[in-house]
Amino acid sequence: GGAGARPGRKRAAPPSKGGGKRPRRDSRSRSSSAARDTDSGVDAHASGEMNSRDAEASREPKSRMTIASLVGGDAEAAARVAAIWHAAVDADACHVCGAGASDRWGDDDEIVFCDGCDVQVHLSCYGLKRVPKGKWLCQGCEDGVHPGDAAAGEVGTCALCPQPGGALAVLDPPSHWDVAWETPGTHAHVSCASCLPEVFVWKDVPGRETRGAVVDMSFVKAPRINLTCSLCAQEGACTQCAMRKCFATFHPLCARGAGFATERHASQDGRHLWFCRTHSGERWGEKRREAAGMGIPGNAGDKRDKRSSKKKASKKFPTKQKAEEEKANVGTAEPNVEAAAVAANAAGPDASDATRRGDAEGAETAVRPASLSR
Repeated sequence: GGAGARPGRKRAAPPSKGGGKRPRRDSRSRSSSAARDTDSGVDAHASGEMNSRDAEASREPKSRMTIASLVGGDAEAAARVAAIWHAAVDADACHVCGAGASDRWGDDDEIVFCDGCDVQVHLSCYGLKRVPKGKWLCQGCEDGVHPGDAAAGEVGTCALCPQPGGALAVLDPPSHWDVAWETPGTHAHVSCASCLPEVFVWKDVPGRETRGAVVDMSFVKAPRINLTCSLCAQEGACTQCAMRKCFATFHPLCARGAGFATERHASQDGRHLWFCRTHSGERWGEKRREAAGMGIPGNAGDKRDKRSSKKKASKKFPTKQKAEEEKANVGTAEPNVEAAAVAANAAGPDASDATRRGDAEGAETAVRPASLSR
């Protein structure tokens, strides 16, 4: 569940009952609006454009929140958080997956750089179908969104996490969450969206072959948006370590800044998986691949076959002591119950009970090795 509320911090507010969107100003009928505009000498079309601009302006924050105000004025905490966030965007690697090699996800993949903010992304990570020709701007720069700068003590614009900078994608529909870092709710990091199962990253939108993906976070619930990152101690839509039974939570970009390991799931539309510090170690490499659905073919089956063979052997000879007892019992006397039954039946139905008992008792004196009677 979400973390408890802290002094000076706002929790994400639940969506409104009217469909989950932020409340808009009341709209009146076209006829009454036109009559009112005619009386005042203002054109109805111009009035509509002004209202549209006002609505867009209302989504932008009046002033960008700082890291210091986000952490309640604690200068030491603000410096620590800024260092973590700066490390995430300062690395010479794809901003979505954190890998520096251009062919990390395929021989035909490449890394491209935004000519506006210099952010770098894999084609496949950002949802580009081909290398753009000429000058290329990421979605954030194309829309004129200031992503924030950790070095300047600013928080970000992402609707899923408070981290500044990074590769942004447009949100459709916009976010309805009122979060602590006061985002306008129009954009989100592709790196954040790619890790969350309830967030959809559409990379096949017609006409956006060189513009990137579109993100839909309308299914995000309060328990997700209110999680607290174990690295920066700030709220936001955290992901969880993908190793089974590990419950460490962190922002994807914080994990990237900390150097945590990452994999793409073999199915699930290539969803990015992140692993905590412990499970990012070299000894967990094979387990990470198994968690991503990329285990070595036949390896798991071979282990199961070996385990089942051991179980069968243990059922036949549970212990070494039992095996020795079986060997020692060969040649010892044991009542031949089967021979007794045959002798009793051979006496026939007309034989007396005494005769049948006598034949059976005589047959029981026959012996055979214990190991052969099983």
